[in-house]
Amino acid sequence: MTHAAGVSQQKARRPVITVAGLSKTYLGAVDEAVQELSFAVNEGETLALLGPSGCGKTTTLRLLAGFEAPDAGEVRIRDAVVASATAWVPPERRGLGMVFQQFALFPHLTVRQNVAYGLRGRGRAEKAERVREMLELVSMTEFGERYPHALSGGQQQRAALARALAPRPSVVLMDEPFASLDAGLRSQTRREVKAILTRTGATAIMVTHDQEEAFALADRILVMRAGRQEQLNTPDNIYHRPATRFVAGFVGQADFLPVEVQDNAVVTELGRFGYEGSPPEGAVEMMLRPDDVEICDDGPGEGVVLDREFKRAYNRYSLRLDSGATVRSVTPAMGVYHAGDRVRLRLRPVHVVLFPR
Repeated sequence: MTHAAGVSQQKARRPVITVAGLSKTYLGAVDEAVQELSFAVNEGETLALLGPSGCGKTTTLRLLAGFEAPDAGEVRIRDAVVASATAWVPPERRGLGMVFQQFALFPHLTVRQNVAYGLRGRGRAEKAERVREMLELVSMTEFGERYPHALSGGQQQRAALARALAPRPSVVLMDEPFASLDAGLRSQTRREVKAILTRTGATAIMVTHDQEEAFALADRILVMRAGRQEQLNTPDNIYHRPATRFVAGFVGQADFLPVEVQDNAVVTELGRFGYEGSPPEGAVEMMLRPDDVEICDDGPGEGVVLDREFKRAYNRYSLRLDSGATVRSVTPAMGVYHAGDRVRLRLRPVHVVLFPR
């Protein structure tokens, strides 16, 4: 790698937004909406804020955008403090783009005029060229003269993203951007939005309660609970190496099997597995994902089928072990077992993850 390439890559990973000790309590509320939140988002990165309803995701986004003022902590955009106990920069001067849940396109303006709205103060020729670039980027050139009511939900989403990207913001903030779309359109639009963000190299922060969206779009995920940060990591690590039992149970599906730790090994009723590291003190349980549990075809064994859910491409089974514990397993769609069948199980955990019981 040349020195120039190394410098370029180093610049590409510089933080664009840095949050330190951010806290917010709404007037009349007993609990803090956001509690001592700290994280950074790098250039070209998409971060998803994920968590159950009421965990503080949208409040965090509003604090970043400037729609709310923090009670403590600071928000920094590049090298400038835009919110703290002693500094405040209004939303319109933070250089951020915003895509709202309902897109918030101006109904009386055409798509072209909506995209141009954030380019006020630019010369006519410069504005026209930037609008043309944005419409081409989101594959909306032929729809430039249409009004929002004449667009599909996916087209409205792309128009809203074009409007947010047009002024070249430091970061695009997206609040539940696919929530108003039906399931089929949501998946297609999600792929289109990811491709647009990738092509532009845009930095984005997205609020969602939809795990599939977070895993499909984000480079990293910040899992929140009751206003606090539970874990910040890549989608793979969030799923396979959850830092807390809450993350393990919230992200995907997880069952917890009582185990014993003996001589760098985890002993379960379904087998013994190597384990490196210091296990939690006291009684311990092991996290199992449905894809960690395999149903074998070579005769009856340790599990009894409780029920089967047909998921088209696969079946998901609930099984009761001889100890009374229950686990779930996924098999190819053609592998069918019935309630009451006794089956043999094999554990194939990708990672052995332990929690205090």
